[in-house]
Amino acid sequence: MKMKISKKKAYVIALLAIVGITAGIYTRHYYRQHEMLKVEIKPFKTGNGWGYNVMVDKKIYIHQETIPAFAGNQSFKSEEDAIKTGNLVIKKMIAGNLLPALSAEEVMGLGIRPTLSAH
Repeated sequence: MKMKISKKKAYVIALLAIVGITAGIYTRHYYRQHEMLKVEIKPFKTGNGWGYNVMVDKKIYIHQETIPAFAGNQSFKSEEDAIKTGNLVIKKMIAGNLLPALSAEEVMGLGIRPTLSAH
């Protein structure tokens, strides 16, 4: 048995379907956009150099005053070195390591060398 649908009803059904799909896509996009966290590096001056904070949604997530992976309390020589190291930490966080540790090789790979030798 064939059902007959008037053109007007067909247009209304099509329009409702389009509105429903569009609303669903918008809602999904809206919630995904609001699930994203803003992560950034904020360098800061220390007593003898530079350090950095990894900020997540404007809150300090990691506070790093010294060069990681090396003995001693050595600050970064420059703001640029602190930022480069912080950016590597963020890359590791994005890769799924929420508390990333850096090796001496990774830090030296950024061109950063400690000034003091470990005893």
